[in-house]
Amino acid sequence: MKCIVCEAGPEQALLVEYGDGKGPPQYICEQCLNEGMRYLENEDRFEPAPAPAAARLPERARPPREIKQELDRRVAGQERAKRALSVAFATHALRFKNPDLPKANVLLVGPSGTGKTLLVKEAARVAGLPVAIADATSLTQAGYVGDDVESVLTRLLATAGGDLELAQRGVIFVDEVDKIARKGGENPSITRDVSGEGVQQALLKLVEGTVANVPFKEGRKHPGEDTVQMKTDGILWIFAGAFEGLEMILEERKGRPGIGFGADTPEPDETLPEVTHEDLIRYGLIPEFMGRVPQLVRLDPLDGDTLRRIVAEVENSYLERYRRIFDAYGVRLEMSEAFVDEVVRRSLKNHRRAGGRAPQAVLEPIVHELLFHLPDPEVSQIRLEPGHLDDPERALEEARSRDLAA
Repeated sequence: MKCIVCEAGPEQALLVEYGDGKGPPQYICEQCLNEGMRYLENEDRFEPAPAPAAARLPERARPPREIKQELDRRVAGQERAKRALSVAFATHALRFKNPDLPKANVLLVGPSGTGKTLLVKEAARVAGLPVAIADATSLTQAGYVGDDVESVLTRLLATAGGDLELAQRGVIFVDEVDKIARKGGENPSITRDVSGEGVQQALLKLVEGTVANVPFKEGRKHPGEDTVQMKTDGILWIFAGAFEGLEMILEERKGRPGIGFGADTPEPDETLPEVTHEDLIRYGLIPEFMGRVPQLVRLDPLDGDTLRRIVAEVENSYLERYRRIFDAYGVRLEMSEAFVDEVVRRSLKNHRRAGGRAPQAVLEPIVHELLFHLPDPEVSQIRLEPGHLDDPERALEEARSRDLAA
């Protein structure tokens, strides 16, 4: 006995029985009934947006090397992940013409700020595939407050511009998947785990392949809502998570306990290369779910050289982004090599856990202070040196002096 809309059971919601007396009774929960009534009273029904011109089937499948070359221009480091995603996206694009080709879903394992989301977005852009990005922490199993797991399909359909064929061959990226590990790791919890194992089971159904009734509007399904049937067996699934605490499981497997008085906490880069499906099952991902994600890819914590590229070298680096802002005020922004080195040093010292976002924490205070004083008719170029990080106004004074001397 459960709600025909959200599938909530009697222990989760108040169910209302209805039927014509001839067949078996049907049930709908009070919340879905009320929302359905409100929907029917509203004459303004949602209409799907027309497909944008950019949403179309890829004209050709770009080879893996070509995709990786594009990734190298915009993403620093992470060679292993770039190669894996380049092959995965190139192969998936080939499946448009040959659906029988094998599909290998991917799980990215790595600390926050290592570029997992950026890599997936860029790989999808280069491959010409629509991608929907979701956060696993916002998903709950049917009948509870939060987004239905199937809402990610609605998001993909919207990304594909309403093109059902394109959406059914698109990509779904689910981040923070470690947050839906079931309570107690591999031992099932005796308490209700509405955002853990239940979400994994709901995702598993979509990953395995099913035909889902997808509403055009994100959120929970409502009676009478306009839907479209979407096949999910052709979708490429990319999952990602930081999996904090996984190091302890790896150390235990190697016979070197990492907990207790006097124990050293292992560094992530020492242990994560050895991660296996069995380790993630012990962490709390269910075996059935892991069986549908054959490829595990580790992302490395960012070192100084990688951060340096993020600050000043790759396409859309911090320097390039800030330059666009300063250009709007008629000022050319420059950063000396010594300044970039100091930004990297402070990032690693004070904001290491922020990964690729660490330099922004160092740069934002000085950038905000400089922008507050612009435009300035006496300033046409600002060149940043290490000392300016603690004294931004000195950078302005030196800029004015250079302009007067010129």
